[in-house]
Amino acid sequence: MGVFELYYNALYDWAQSQSPKFSINSIRDRIIYEGCATSTTEQWFGFNVKKLWSLFVRGPIALGACVVESETDFVIAIARDLNPQQRRIALTKELMRAFDAPAERATDSEKMRSTFKFLSGTTRTIGSIEASEGEAFYRVLGVLCPETERQDYLKQKLSGDVTDYEADFEFAAKLHLPQFVCSTLLDENFIERLEL
Repeated sequence: MGVFELYYNALYDWAQSQSPKFSINSIRDRIIYEGCATSTTEQWFGFNVKKLWSLFVRGPIALGACVVESETDFVIAIARDLNPQQRRIALTKELMRAFDAPAERATDSEKMRSTFKFLSGTTRTIGSIEASEGEAFYRVLGVLCPETERQDYLKQKLSGDVTDYEADFEFAAKLHLPQFVCSTLLDENFIERLEL
């Protein structure tokens, strides 16, 4: 297990003791506390939300007006038009990029362009940087959905006492998440995908 996985495991363990709907700022503070970052900044952009919600920029790099000085300084570029649940997922997903191993990082403008093309759907080429997007999504759900809550949700779904839609709607509202994430939480290999 690498150092970045250890940092994520510490965040995951901390998140398990938090109440549902805890603040994204507390996640940001915890990532800084764990030593994965010295600063994170959020910048709003006019992205087409049908193609791209957010983008993570790790320094040192300059992309237009966005200049990031250090490897431990991060900028999260986020679309203005996201609803609160989408914003919660997008911000947390980009914060999870702090745990990327060096090979998974877009460290220059060419790698950033390649990642942007992948995220916006203009290319389907998948390298280690693009594959880390999927890992980051699972990490998000591991942090934003405590395992006890996930297990309760699975029991409710299996009980048949409510419709799938009702179970998904109630669960997503409880955790302040978009409903589409519920199907991922049903993945029988969910915990393994977190690589804890």
